[in-house]
Amino acid sequence: ITATAPLRLDLSSGLGSDLFVLSMTEGGSALNTAITISGQKPVEVRVRRIPELEIRIVSKDQNTGETIRDFEAFRSVLSEDGGKNDPLQLFKAALVEAQIIPESLTGDLARLLQNYGGGLEITANVAGIPKGSGLGVSGILGIALLKALYEIAERPISEDELLMRLISLELRMHSLGG
Repeated sequence: ITATAPLRLDLSSGLGSDLFVLSMTEGGSALNTAITISGQKPVEVRVRRIPELEIRIVSKDQNTGETIRDFEAFRSVLSEDGGKNDPLQLFKAALVEAQIIPESLTGDLARLLQNYGGGLEITANVAGIPKGSGLGVSGILGIALLKALYEIAERPISEDELLMRLISLELRMHSLGG
């Protein structure tokens, strides 16, 4: 399963008028446009089943990855700070938000993955865009991750529900926009 997405360019203010917390309490609007790089959507997420009962996460643009064989790896994203020092925080939080990993972290990961039909390999790349660029990378990567995870779990999700899951994901990570 592959999910790709363009980036977001804020044309209205550059001051974060699209921040959902502010918009929900004060109202407001934003003017954004989707942009591609050389005609390509620069955000790409690939999720596939693997026979091993583990979760492999690879972030190509951050040149990092992790193989997860138990729930311990998810404790940081469920902690008070939301795992902000974990370079794979977004991936792990998306697995919890997509309800593939239970928030209770009880049970056995191998057994849970066996019930899903095998492990997962999640690979993402944000081509040519630095983290913190202001182009909405975290939110766009988050929504691409959620969409691909719901699809591989064979659980349909509406666009409105996907947006609400993204908001919840960003709140889980203590992020105020993206």
